[in-house]
Amino acid sequence: MSNHDLARKAIDVRRTEHRSNMLPFESAAIVRGMLRVHNVTDAVALLDDELSLPLSVSEALCVYYCLERERF
Repeated sequence: MSNHDLARKAIDVRRTEHRSNMLPFESAAIVRGMLRVHNVTDAVALLDDELSLPLSVSEALCVYYCLERERF
């Protein structure tokens, strides 16, 4: 198994099992490591995942309304 596979597994476990305990400097180190090996796609995906903001109330209501319309 390559180092990339091990790193990917570690990142997935970190996201699913330790999300509430993640510290910003850990994320920064992971992103820097990804960028050093030219893994830009995963680095940007990690940033998008960890820096994403929750939906606003109006956006959440719109999503709910659209999903309910599709159901019926």
